[in-house]
Amino acid sequence: MLRPRARAASALRLVRGWDTTAVARAVGVRPHRVDALVPTTPGPAVALAAVADQHALTGTELDRELVDELRAAVPPATTPGQGRRWRWLAAAAVPLAVLAAWAVVTDGPGGGPEPSAVTSGVDEGPRTDLSALGWTLDDDGDPPRAAMGLVVSKVLTVPAGRSQEVSWPSPMNSHASFAVLWCDMPPAEDANLTVPSATLAVGGDEVALPCAGRDGSPPVTGLVPLPPGGSGEIPLEGDLPPGGAATLAVYDEDDSAEAPLPRGGLVDAPPAPEGSVVLDPVDTVPVPAYGMERRAWRTASLEVGHDSAVRVWVGRSGAVTVNVDGVPVTDDGEVSVAQEWMARGATGSGPDRPNWRTQRPDLRWGRWLAWVPGEVRTFDLPDVVRPAPGGRTTVSVQVETENMDQHVQVAVLDATRAEVDTGPARPVAVPEAPSQVDGHRLVGAWRLPLDGHRRELAGAPTTGPLEPVGLLPGEVSTVMMWGSPGVVARGDETAEIWYDVDVANAVQALRAGWLPPVPPGRGALNASAPAVHGGGEGLLLLYQPVAYEDFDFSAGSVPPGSWRVGEEPPRDSLYRGVEPVAVIGPDDLEDGTAAVDLPDTAPVAARITTEGRGRIRFQVDGYAADNLWSSQGWWSSWTDQAVVTEVDLSYAEGIGDRELTIEVEDYEEFTVEVLAPGHLGH
Repeated sequence: MLRPRARAASALRLVRGWDTTAVARAVGVRPHRVDALVPTTPGPAVALAAVADQHALTGTELDRELVDELRAAVPPATTPGQGRRWRWLAAAAVPLAVLAAWAVVTDGPGGGPEPSAVTSGVDEGPRTDLSALGWTLDDDGDPPRAAMGLVVSKVLTVPAGRSQEVSWPSPMNSHASFAVLWCDMPPAEDANLTVPSATLAVGGDEVALPCAGRDGSPPVTGLVPLPPGGSGEIPLEGDLPPGGAATLAVYDEDDSAEAPLPRGGLVDAPPAPEGSVVLDPVDTVPVPAYGMERRAWRTASLEVGHDSAVRVWVGRSGAVTVNVDGVPVTDDGEVSVAQEWMARGATGSGPDRPNWRTQRPDLRWGRWLAWVPGEVRTFDLPDVVRPAPGGRTTVSVQVETENMDQHVQVAVLDATRAEVDTGPARPVAVPEAPSQVDGHRLVGAWRLPLDGHRRELAGAPTTGPLEPVGLLPGEVSTVMMWGSPGVVARGDETAEIWYDVDVANAVQALRAGWLPPVPPGRGALNASAPAVHGGGEGLLLLYQPVAYEDFDFSAGSVPPGSWRVGEEPPRDSLYRGVEPVAVIGPDDLEDGTAAVDLPDTAPVAARITTEGRGRIRFQVDGYAADNLWSSQGWWSSWTDQAVVTEVDLSYAEGIGDRELTIEVEDYEEFTVEVLAPGHLGH
C-alpha cells in the first residue's frame, strides 16, 4: 500500500502528467526522490482514469470538487513548515480512494498485466483489455452505469440452455447503441470445454457477442454495435458451468462526447513505415480558445494515393481530429450523414442514422476519443478525397488535439510532401461587395486558396476594429465543410471566419452583431480559408464599424433582408401576412418615445418602414431587446432610401405583462408595426 506522500506524487505524475520538478514542489521532496515515490508497475494511470471517468467530474465540476476537497483537507497553517506539510497531505487526500481502486484492479504493484496497445483500423474488432477503464462487474454482479462516454440503457439476464427474446430501446437523436456480454465461464484449465458466446439474431442480421468473464477473465476487449433499438433472439452457446447464465448490457452514447482527461505521458511513438510523412506536433498555429489544451497543427499539403491512410498513435488520453481536405478521417458515419442532411436543406426531424455496423464508441462527431495511452489506430482516407487506383492527388491534412500536448504522432502512409505557395495574399477589388452597409465600411478584400494554409494579408489595416466576412464560390457547399474553419490571426490572437456562398447572407451577419472581431493591434494579419476538396478560392472581406454619427446614409446600400417601399417582400420574408398588434408612427410619440403592451405568450418582432437618416431603440421592460443586445437595443436602416425591414426583437415568450418601449431619433417619417407571431388571432 502506498504511503500518503507517494499517493500524492503518483496522482500528480500519472493522472495530471506533471513533470518531476512540479511534483517535487507539490509534495515537498527533492526532485530526485520523485521516481522512488511513483510506482513503475503498469496499471495505476489507467485505473485512475477508470474511476475518474465513472464519476464523470469534468470542467467546472471537477474544479469545484477539488477546491472543496482542498479546503476540507488543509487547515490554516500556523508555521511555514506546517503549511508545507499539509499541502502534500491534501494532495494525497484527493486521489486516496482512486489509488485504492488501482490496488483492487491490479492486486497491487506487480499484480496486473500491462494493457497492450494493439494496432487496429476503424472497422476492426477488439483493441485492448478495457477492464481498467471501468468495464467490469461490481461486487453485486451489476455492469457499470457509465464508462467511456456511454450510459447503460438496459440490463437483462440470459439463462443457459435456451434461446431468449431480448429487446432494447432506441437511443436519442442519432446516438449509437452497443452491447457487452458477461458470462459465467468454465474452468480455464479444461481445454475440452468451449468458451461461451452468443449470437443475437436481429431481422436478417446476426450479431456475434463474445463473452467476457464475470470475474474479468477473459476481459472486455471491445463493444459490439447494435441496431438503434429492436429485438431479437439470443441463444447462449458453449460450455457454461451448472446454473450458469450471462448478463447482457446495452449502452447508448451520451450527449457530451467530451475528450478524456489527460492521463499518461508516453513519448516513444512506434517507427513510421517507410514512405510515410510524419506531421510535426510542435508546429502548431493559434486557434480560438474554445477549450483548454486544444492545439491545432499547421496545415500540411501532401500527395497521396489510393492506398494512403492515416495512422495515429497516442501517448496520452485525449481527443484527436484529422481532416483531409476538410473531411474528417476520424469519423464512423455521424458526420457524413449530418452533412448529407444539411445538403438536402435540413428537412425533416433530423439526419438519418449512420450505418449501425460501422459505429465505434470512441469515434464521436469526427473526433477519436482516445482512452488508452499507447494505442495505435489506422484510418482509411474518406472515399470523397481518395484518388482512383494508380492515381495521386494533393490534399490538405489538418490535425487538432485536445489534452494531448505533444504526446501524439500522426503519420500519413504512402505520402510525400507537396510544394504550396503560402506567400502573402494581395488585396483585390470586389465590385459585388457593398462598400457601405449596415453601419460598416469595406476596408479591404483578399482572395485565399481553399487549402487551409495561413497567409499574410498584404496591405491590411493595422488600426481600428475590424469584422471578417467570408465568401465561398457558388459551387462549394458550406455544409460539406466540417473541419477547421477559416481564421484571421494577429500574433497569437485569432478569430474564426464564417463563410457563406451568397454575398447578401454573408454581409447580413454584420447586422446580427455576432461576428468575432479581428484581433486588435499593429502586427501583421494572417488569414486562411477552409480546406475544400477540389480547391478553388475563397474571398475574405474586412469591414470596419462606423459610428452612427459618422456613417454616410446617402452612400449606404439597401441592407440584406430589407426591401424598397413598393416592392414585394422577398420570398424568405418570415412575417409575410402577419397582422400587427400595434402600429406606431410620428404622431404616437411623446418626447420621442412610445410604449406598447405586449402579449405574454409570443415572441416579438417589428416591421419597420423608414426613409432618411435615423435610428430606433427597442427595449422590453427597460432592457435592450434580446436580438439587439450588441447595439444596446438600437436599430437603423443605415440608408436614406425608403425601405421596409423585418426585425426580430425577442424570441423569448414573456410571463405576465410586458412593455415594449420605442425610442426614435432623427427619423421624421417612419412606421413601426409591432408583431407577435404565434399570438392567438395574429
